[in-house]
Amino acid sequence: MSGRARIGMAGWGTVGGAVASRLGERLPGVELVVALVRDPGRHREEARRLAGSVILTADPDELLGADCDAVVECTGDVPLALRLARATLSRGAAFVTANKQCVALHGAELASLAERSRAALAFEAAVGGGMPVVSLLLHALRTDRPRRLLAVVNGTTNLVLDRMAAGDTLEAALAEARRTGLAEADASADVDAHDPAAKLVILAALLWRGWARPEAVHRQGIADLAPVDLGVAHALGYAVRLVAQAEAAAANGDDPGASPEVALAVEPALVPRGHPLAQVEGAGNAVVLDSDLAGRTVLTGTGAGGVPTASAVLSDLAQVLAARWAGQAPPPLPHTPSLRVADAGRRRAAAVWRLAPGRTTARAELAGAIAAAGLEPRRIAGAGELAGLADEEWVAVTGVATAARRAAAAAALAQRPDAYAVRSCLPMLEP
Repeated sequence: MSGRARIGMAGWGTVGGAVASRLGERLPGVELVVALVRDPGRHREEARRLAGSVILTADPDELLGADCDAVVECTGDVPLALRLARATLSRGAAFVTANKQCVALHGAELASLAERSRAALAFEAAVGGGMPVVSLLLHALRTDRPRRLLAVVNGTTNLVLDRMAAGDTLEAALAEARRTGLAEADASADVDAHDPAAKLVILAALLWRGWARPEAVHRQGIADLAPVDLGVAHALGYAVRLVAQAEAAAANGDDPGASPEVALAVEPALVPRGHPLAQVEGAGNAVVLDSDLAGRTVLTGTGAGGVPTASAVLSDLAQVLAARWAGQAPPPLPHTPSLRVADAGRRRAAAVWRLAPGRTTARAELAGAIAAAGLEPRRIAGAGELAGLADEEWVAVTGVATAARRAAAAAALAQRPDAYAVRSCLPMLEP
């Protein structure tokens, strides 16, 4: 890459600081001229050391008035990111962001604005940190017809679930995640699955060329899981991961002229221990994509942390500036505002249930109750067969059924005279 450019940056936290510290070394000729920060005094000495005469400001208008070739946004503030993106793209400059929520909520609008202005919008850092999944979907697999995407894209829950598998409570596991820097003080975006839901919206938009609203994603977090659920999974040969899934309906998944209907879900699931998604730990992320031409593609990498995310930001910046100097148009991004989202209740999977009958129940009686509720009881185990189960608890593995059928079965079990309480019900991924 050759040429000179002026850039502005918003945010000087973990990611922004890592970008600033490596900009001069990795992108010579690219000058950071202005940075928007909450407290200019706090970062002045570091900024002087890393970027020389960079202007630090708390005023967004000063950043927007600096006549930069590109603006890099690393704040996590959605309204601010949206304001900066609109203003930057409108004047034809490139906008590089790590803000997943902003892209998920406003991707269609910003992509349309970028196309009209012939400006570059880049957001590799918004999904997967240092794992280049956006580039893979935008460039390498652009002509493939996607069928199914499975992804683990939240490092906080990886660590929490591994700690719970070792016996920690959710609260203790979260404390460890905060200590290692993988969880914020308020970890609700991770625990309640808002973070991976936003990332799934972005991935689905790149695959099926249309944007869904984050609230259209079927979302279930990990707050209701207990260490015993992780222990049961391990005894059965599985790991529990918070899995993001997107799957095109079979009826139109291979029809190039059809507008696909795509099921979108994020939920804890049992993953076979040999599966790539079961191998990720801590900040690790993984994506498994099945498409018609390439078949199965697996991508893994570091999905969180300042330096890996800075890698994605700098890569985006290098690409958009190189294209600008060469006079090339930015790659087209999806700007259709509505992806057809399938009913989440139609998704099918086998499942593992942890049940607590209201009275002592024989294995055969429990199997009969499950069958009467409309499910196939494949295996039933009680305390003593699977470590960690309370004396009154049972684990049942049921056959493939829709999510709606499983919900109806749980209601039917709860209405029986012996009142089978469903402590947990986790779907199982195919091997």
